[in-house]
Amino acid sequence: MENEIIVVAGFSAAGKDSIAKLVSNSMKYKFVISCTTRPKRDEETEGIDYNFISDNEMCSIALNNKLIEYREYNSVIGRWFYGIAKESIV
Repeated sequence: MENEIIVVAGFSAAGKDSIAKLVSNSMKYKFVISCTTRPKRDEETEGIDYNFISDNEMCSIALNNKLIEYREYNSVIGRWFYGIAKESIV
């Protein structure tokens, strides 16, 4: 299964990360860490749960065509971007 990618998709807070981590641990897949511009939650760890970056960093990565995909989320408490950097897929 060389160069195989599994994508887990779903609504916000649907449990995507939990499922992806289980699959990556049990089947020896690499878990790809997304970038986000939202603030880090207390229980999260930089570089494990997400790569927390600024809006300017996200814009720079996007403008330099270094993202595989990204998504903007707007809520009553903020506007944040999530994305996967090309360099994270090896």
